[in-house]
Amino acid sequence: MRVIALFFLSLTLIIGCSNSEENIDPKLVGEWYKVENPGTFSSNTPQQVYTGWRITKDGGMDPLGVESATGKLALIDTRYLPEIGFANSGKMEVTYFAHPNVDTEVIRYSIRNNMLILEGRFAAGTYIRSKLSSKIAPATPADFSVHKGEEILENVKVDHRVPTAYITRESNSEWVLHAEMKWQRISIQINDFIGTGTYSIGKDQANYSTFGTDWIGPTFTSPEDSGGTVIIADCNAQNTRCSGEFNFRVNNVSWGAVEDTTWHSFTSGSFDLPVY
Repeated sequence: MRVIALFFLSLTLIIGCSNSEENIDPKLVGEWYKVENPGTFSSNTPQQVYTGWRITKDGGMDPLGVESATGKLALIDTRYLPEIGFANSGKMEVTYFAHPNVDTEVIRYSIRNNMLILEGRFAAGTYIRSKLSSKIAPATPADFSVHKGEEILENVKVDHRVPTAYITRESNSEWVLHAEMKWQRISIQINDFIGTGTYSIGKDQANYSTFGTDWIGPTFTSPEDSGGTVIIADCNAQNTRCSGEFNFRVNNVSWGAVEDTTWHSFTSGSFDLPVY
């Protein structure tokens, strides 16, 4: 009886695995991406948004973006991966996980001439069939790193909108460094910009904040006596790319009804960034 029970258990597992793969339309399997220009970003920032999915035969739906340094299609590093329950006959059931929420929707899909059309709330639009490491965007190298205590923060290298670190030219004399790390953001304002040199970071000129998929944390800002500096060490002839170093400290006197006077020190910062 035990042998018979094991036989039927094995048969059930085999059938279950087979059904799992049969529930996914094989024409969906592969990498897909789309490019959008929402027109909602400031003109002196990156404009294009690259969204994509790697759909696997077992129902995986891994998000894709662009590797800034190469412009190639790449996997985005995230723990929140959607799962496909079934996908056939033009309908796809997708479950999204974004702590602490779980949401499921049925998406209509169609495939025409290597184009995937999705009609859902979260996944929608026309996607182009592609492959990982295919070049789909201009290469825009961007490097930003800094020590926060014992932790080293670096800008995200693969994302939907790249580069994730850059300099905006708000005016000829006001420049701002922006960087997005994993769940953290930094911005540093440079006043009275005249080219290479050392600039002091004064009150509210440096900002540090944290965020999640469905929450925004407090923003810590530099005080009058932050003691921080930004060194613009080098810029190309057209001022379209600059590199340098920085350090600063920030605190937050209040956040809503919660008072938080924690100090955060950022040291040994360096950057080599495009200027928009």
